[in-house]
Amino acid sequence: NEQVAYEQMVAELMVGTARLSPGAIHGVFTGALACIGRYATADAAVLRVAGNGRTLPRERFVWQRDGSAGLNGHSDLTIPLVARGDTVGTLELVRNPANDWSPNVAARLRSAAELVAGAVARAHDVSELEESRSQVMHMARVASMGELTAALSHDLKQPLSAIRANAEAGVRLLSETSPDVQAARAILQDIVEDDVRAAQVIDHLRTLLRKEKPTVATVD
Repeated sequence: NEQVAYEQMVAELMVGTARLSPGAIHGVFTGALACIGRYATADAAVLRVAGNGRTLPRERFVWQRDGSAGLNGHSDLTIPLVARGDTVGTLELVRNPANDWSPNVAARLRSAAELVAGAVARAHDVSELEESRSQVMHMARVASMGELTAALSHDLKQPLSAIRANAEAGVRLLSETSPDVQAARAILQDIVEDDVRAAQVIDHLRTLLRKEKPTVATVD
């Protein structure tokens, strides 16, 4: 029954095109094209999707019935895909010239094309939304890195400054005729402690970036 076949096609299209996501767009359009091609008993079908020039590229999907002449047929039914007043692609069906489509079937195919056009428009929206989310996440990462850099600079500045001051004091001490060994040992010990503090700051930053559970410790 042609009416039952048409209703089944529409139901399959509605379910299939409702599952649009950035990673599923190609599969959705491939499935929709096969669904329409089978209903139309076409030898081949071609879906051309107009890209939005930013996040969704122009694509061409082709379906061919097994054992058919494929795109070598000559009876073409080309239906523009229009959504929200814009042409978002075309649907082309190919069949043997001896088996042209009746006006009733052609009208139903145009109705099916409207569902595909709506899916293409939603695919544009989905791809643009994904791009917007990606940009927001990138900006958040940049902002976070800026905050981490500022915190790292602040926390490292004190031990690094102390290391430099102690190293300069050690150079002056060792330049004396009779250097004070005990004082030199104390300076070197201070340098070691400041180096440990700087390493702890870096280790803490690594923990944050790796999302590891922070370690709670008593600080003097």
